[in-house]
Amino acid sequence: MSIKNLLIATSNPGKFNEISNLFNQINIKTINPQCLKPQLTILEDGNSIEENAIKKSQGYSKQFNTWALADDSGLEIELLSNNPGVNTSDYGGKNLTSKERNCFLLEQLNQFAKPIKARFRCVISLTNKLSESILFHGICPGYISPIPRGENGFGFDPIFIPTFHQQTMAEMTIDEKNTISHRGKAIQKALNYIKTLK
Repeated sequence: MSIKNLLIATSNPGKFNEISNLFNQINIKTINPQCLKPQLTILEDGNSIEENAIKKSQGYSKQFNTWALADDSGLEIELLSNNPGVNTSDYGGKNLTSKERNCFLLEQLNQFAKPIKARFRCVISLTNKLSESILFHGICPGYISPIPRGENGFGFDPIFIPTFHQQTMAEMTIDEKNTISHRGKAIQKALNYIKTLK
C-alpha cells in the first residue's frame, strides 16, 4: 500500500511549500489542490485542531480519490487560556490581514510581564482512499516577540520565537523552520510512517 502521490489539503501557499519541501526527501509527488477541479472548500468548524485536520484530509481524499494529508495548527498562549488555539487562522476577525492579526494579539498581551510563553501545536491527518485516517502530533515551545520581525513564513511566525533560538520563525529559512517547527516535527513522524508503507 505504498504512496506515490499525496494531495496536500491546504489552500495556503506557504503551508503547501513547507510540507512539499519535506516530502521531496522521499520522492513522493505532492499535489496542490489549487491545480485541481472542482475546487473544494472545507469549513473548518471543528472544536479542536484534531477535528479540523481530519475533516480536511478526509474531505479531499474522498473528493479526489487519493491519499490526502492535512494539518491544523494553533498558537496556544497559557495567559490567554490557550487562545488563539483552534481559532488561530481567524483570531481577531476573519477579515484581518496577518499583520493586523499579529498586532491584535500583541495588544492583548501588553498587560502581561515579558517574556510571554507560548507554543505552536500541530496535528497532521493522513487519510487513505478508504477514508481511514491516522494522526501525527508536533509541538514547538517558545515565547512571543514584543514586535513582529521577519518576512518569511506566514500567520504568527513574525512574533513567535522558538525556545533556544533568537530569531522569530519569520526570520528563519524554510529548512531552518522545518527542523524545529511543530509542523516539521509532525510531518517527520508522518514521513517515518509512510516509509514503512513503501
